[in-house]
Amino acid sequence: MRDIDERGMRTVMEEALRAAGRGTAGYHVSLDMDWIDPEDAPGVGTPVRGGATYREAHLAMEIIADHGRMLSLEVVEVNPVIDEHNRTADLAVELISSAFGKKIRFWNMYAHEYASRGNLFLVLAVALLAASISTIVAIISLE
Repeated sequence: MRDIDERGMRTVMEEALRAAGRGTAGYHVSLDMDWIDPEDAPGVGTPVRGGATYREAHLAMEIIADHGRMLSLEVVEVNPVIDEHNRTADLAVELISSAFGKKIRFWNMYAHEYASRGNLFLVLAVALLAASISTIVAIISLE
């Protein structure tokens, strides 16, 4: 994590993917959910504070998708017995989607954060804000 803190997720991921892909047809990705901070992924085998954030994890998967050299993917260390309301499993599915090219949206990122805190009012406020921004962007695009 220190490398990521000091150099940034993009730099570290690009370097790792270059090394993994050098002289190969591609690479296998093993997504260990223990890597993610337990605030976002509570249902893991060995939760450790200070892991990747929700957004950092998605960025890493999006960078993998951008490279287009992933040959296989596995997700490990999801423990449904200790997961809270299926949050870790849901995040794993989102991250798999990102690894295959789906981009997260503003709404997904903030709704996840606020919903995990149990604040329905903020989730609704963010939904309205996201809808307003989408409308404004659409109107500007038409002009």
